[in-house]
Amino acid sequence: MSDIIQLSKLVNEILSEVGDLKGIQPVKWQRIADRYIFKVNENVVEVKFQKWRLREINDIIIPSVENKVFQAIASKHSELLLNSYNLGYRVNGEIGQAIKSNINTLYTILSTIVAISKDFISTNDPFIITIFSSSKFGGLSNDKQKDLIYAEILKQHLPDNYYLRDIHIKEMYDGDLNIENLKGLILFKRK
Repeated sequence: MSDIIQLSKLVNEILSEVGDLKGIQPVKWQRIADRYIFKVNENVVEVKFQKWRLREINDIIIPSVENKVFQAIASKHSELLLNSYNLGYRVNGEIGQAIKSNINTLYTILSTIVAISKDFISTNDPFIITIFSSSKFGGLSNDKQKDLIYAEILKQHLPDNYYLRDIHIKEMYDGDLNIENLKGLILFKRK
């Protein structure tokens, strides 16, 4: 067996382990208005599902998913598009990689975000949820390593009635900030 195949199998095993999160109990969280708040080892974590506007969905999201199944569902069920969100979280007010030194804290945070996401999905029945990684220094980025971890967690923990695909936004504006070539993940409901 070639070294590349062995390395690929090892990477898949590691990702599967990281995405498992079994045995890692989420901490107690509370919903305050449009946010979910919880605390892990003195770190305050805020999770938010921000609603996409219809224009953003039509102009940015739909063209950015090169998937025939998604395109077919989106074109046939345009009323579903109004129930679409972006999932983001902050640790101690920072979007960046705030917890680098303690992997157990990170796993607890991710496990709790999974529990919150399941609650949000069961309560709101969203059609789309997008997830973008952040850089180590804050702000959105193309962090392939984080995307692989997030994708594995999503595959193992979120409901079976959602597809998981890549999203590639060529350009969008976030306030005055122009964001180009942004990659991430999109969950969309099977219909």
